[in-house]
Amino acid sequence: IARLVQATRSATEFELGASPRAAVHLLAAAKAHARMEDRDHVTADDVERVVLPVLGHRVVPAQDANSRTDAALRRLLVETRPLN
Repeated sequence: IARLVQATRSATEFELGASPRAAVHLLAAAKAHARMEDRDHVTADDVERVVLPVLGHRVVPAQDANSRTDAALRRLLVETRPLN
């Protein structure tokens, strides 16, 4: 989660990346998703399932990338996903 949020701050698609508070909310949403799946731990899949609704409105897209916010977040998910 920390790598993903940090990556939004340096991505050219965003004028303004996700804040530390956005990371907290992303973690909370991932935990809630894990609980709904009857697990007591968060996986990368949980983060992937909630990242668009949580971070989609917490980043400010660059002028030329306004319609590509979801695509940029998906790309960053792939780039920052843990290997295991």
